[in-house]
Amino acid sequence: VFGAINIEVFRPLDEFRSEVDDTIDRIHAIEPADGVERVMVPGEPEWRRREAAMATGIDYPVGLLDVVAETGRSYGVRPFWA
Repeated sequence: VFGAINIEVFRPLDEFRSEVDDTIDRIHAIEPADGVERVMVPGEPEWRRREAAMATGIDYPVGLLDVVAETGRSYGVRPFWA
């Protein structure tokens, strides 16, 4: 299920955005548990992984591309990587 809400029906959008930014700042200011770098908001770990992937590419588990290449070869497709 996906829902969409027009925030401006309830309050000014700039006011809402400011409150969300303040909430995120308060969450980030929480003391993290031992062994944890920082407290993050939902979606933040995924966004960080996306940024890293956009900058450096996607890391694949060792051997995965070999399996993909072999599957491709079984269908007559030659992989373009070595």
